[in-house]
Amino acid sequence: MTPPESIGRVLGTGLNRRSAWLLVLVSGLAGLLGGTGAAQQQTPTASPPSASAHELYEYVGTLGDNLRIGMSLRFSKDRRQISGTYLYAKYGRDIRLEGEADGRTVKLREFDEAGRQTAAFSGQFPEQDPRGRYGTSKLDREVLTGTWSKAGDPAEHSFQVSLTHISFAKPNEPRYAVAGFTNDAAVEAFAQKFRAAVLKREVDVVAGMLAYPMHINVGGRKRFATSAAVKQSYDLIFDPELVKRIEATIPFHMFARDQGVMLGNGEVWIAPYPLKSGPDGKPVLVPRVSAINR
Repeated sequence: MTPPESIGRVLGTGLNRRSAWLLVLVSGLAGLLGGTGAAQQQTPTASPPSASAHELYEYVGTLGDNLRIGMSLRFSKDRRQISGTYLYAKYGRDIRLEGEADGRTVKLREFDEAGRQTAAFSGQFPEQDPRGRYGTSKLDREVLTGTWSKAGDPAEHSFQVSLTHISFAKPNEPRYAVAGFTNDAAVEAFAQKFRAAVLKREVDVVAGMLAYPMHINVGGRKRFATSAAVKQSYDLIFDPELVKRIEATIPFHMFARDQGVMLGNGEVWIAPYPLKSGPDGKPVLVPRVSAINR
């Protein structure tokens, strides 16, 4: 049985690159369109990634006493060499990782900005999920679990991360280029600001970050043409359940496709919108919330 928490969890053992990508795409589309009914009515039309694109496996999970982390790993063709980054959701700063895989055994070394090794992960890709979210299905690289320790410190802290999605990007290409963005930091700063504003119930800020008109399911699909309309129905739109789901999101290393960047499991989608003109008179593309799925 496929757990519902994340789009990446439809990725099963034995999927090839194109199959895995299509499954992520279909799942992402379901979130973008606002439910399974919409997904059944429309088939994705985007093309598979080019041969020059790199696969980036994106994981989220916990380290130690429930510190939330995100991890991005890139595997060599023989799956033995690993490079990537991880971050603490609280701080949002990427920390470089380098390592190796020997079968299901994984060793990752953590480095600071000066290139010094500061810590290490020692883990396994288990055949079955220790938390039972995949039932009895045999896993490939969907879950990574093990211990983390600081350099020179014998104390070990447990960690576990689960695959949320696979990103595809060309060398030196921004993470969110497929969605039309050129500045990854600006997109993630926008997502952080929106999440924080929702949690603080900053109604004016939230309403000002949406793209209009906005269609949202509130007792039926409704069209909100202006920020004033959203403000009037704010507590119906951002009810406690949606706020709780947005609070659980990590506004970094997000899934992206041609129609936008997905915050969380599809609760919020972010896309570039022409808001104003630059010095050359051309429109400047800025991030805006393009869809909210309750």
